[in-house]
Amino acid sequence: MKHRIKINLLLVFLAFSTLGISQTHEFSGLLGFSSYEGDINKRDLFLPQESHFSFGLQYKKYLNKNFYGSLNFHYGAISGDDRNFEDRAQWNRVLSFSSPVTELSVQFEWLLNGREVMYVYDIEGTKHKWNAIDSLSTVYNKSGEKLDRFGNFFADRDKDGNLRVKDPDGNITIYNRNFEILEEIYPKRFTPYILVGLGFSFFSPETDGLVSEGDNIDPETLPNVYKNTHFTVPIGGGLRYDFSPRHAISLEAAYRYPFTDYIDGISDSRDPDDNDWYLIAGLRYSYKMGFKKKYMHEDLEIMEQFRRR
Repeated sequence: MKHRIKINLLLVFLAFSTLGISQTHEFSGLLGFSSYEGDINKRDLFLPQESHFSFGLQYKKYLNKNFYGSLNFHYGAISGDDRNFEDRAQWNRVLSFSSPVTELSVQFEWLLNGREVMYVYDIEGTKHKWNAIDSLSTVYNKSGEKLDRFGNFFADRDKDGNLRVKDPDGNITIYNRNFEILEEIYPKRFTPYILVGLGFSFFSPETDGLVSEGDNIDPETLPNVYKNTHFTVPIGGGLRYDFSPRHAISLEAAYRYPFTDYIDGISDSRDPDDNDWYLIAGLRYSYKMGFKKKYMHEDLEIMEQFRRR
């Protein structure tokens, strides 16, 4: 069963890697921290002594306006030490561990408030979402100026005679009388999102305090007790801010559930009934690759209509 899961995940990775490069993809980097919750740290996920630098790389593909898929690489570290907790510092057996963490995953993101932000107004001055008003109705902008509609696009001329084209996302492109681009106006926006994924995590824990000699040998000290590679499910979310057509930043945090109690190298000697978790959180910077403004097909039709006037 595990081999089948690995094969299916590999196929998903390959499918993403063969997707065409267009304006609907981006690359990003994450800088933050990683920490862990398990047999040594049972309650304080944000303990400063056990939080470590982490970074990640991501390739993201826009599946539609509100749903993204991505390939992800993360690297960090986790650790735990009984001496960081008052109720454990005097235990007869004080345990500690540290381990690097490498993660490969496929993730999917859902933007909760969507990206369709364009509104128009009717003759009464009532605001409507662009696709909620009849296509044959006369519509106006916020200033009361009449808009011409071309499918999902709206256009008018400003006082200098420049053509303004507005798309469903609220982006405005301004053309001069020769239909050359003068300006692109992009609505800055905050967008909360939820993420979930599938992947593999790789650990190499070094544990101190386990008994390997005498009558009280800990099972964890025996060879081949646990594996270093684990199937992992990231679950979390964030808040994204698109501040230009190409650039965005996000605050992001996600738990990772690796379906094992051995990411710290300890189980039977402490709490074998509960599996371990780890967290990766930080600030993500995103850059939309391949972004180059061209005359869209709809824009050309609009230009032709205005050229005749």
